[in-house]
Amino acid sequence: MAKQKIVGPLVWVLFLLWSAGGWTMLSRAQSVGSWESLSGLRAGQKLQVVDTASQQRTVSFISVTGDALRVKYRDRELEFKRSEIEQVSRVDSRMGRRITYGLALGLLAGLVVGICADAGIGGNEGGFAVYYTGIGAGTGAAIGAGVGAGLGFIPRHKVLYRKGSPAPR
Repeated sequence: MAKQKIVGPLVWVLFLLWSAGGWTMLSRAQSVGSWESLSGLRAGQKLQVVDTASQQRTVSFISVTGDALRVKYRDRELEFKRSEIEQVSRVDSRMGRRITYGLALGLLAGLVVGICADAGIGGNEGGFAVYYTGIGAGTGAAIGAGVGAGLGFIPRHKVLYRKGSPAPR
């Protein structure tokens, strides 16, 4: 009986921490840098460039000067003048990292669900505690890895430069 009194609040605390952490990662504010911040990019880094005609291109970074951005687009080099660019974003998928996070969060959630199922069924009687906890952990890990992989296919765009935006302080 004491086990059930502890497990219930523990589940809610873990759930609230998990959902709050995910929400803060999703709602993180993006700061937009100045044109000079583009000089910190590495050659070959994937970018999305939006020009003044609202045409979007996914390109590979080559170099930047005070008034131009050189990129590789479909096996040819292009140079955009600063006045032609509305926005530059970094494209980042990070699928491997998202799969790992999903796997870890799913495993933890599955462990908690399995422990709660064991407590609700009657505890350690008959050796089922390990059984349900293992099923919960395995199922949670599989679901979490699948969700992480699905989110990994969605590229994230971090805006590096936007025309007319004030530089960050």
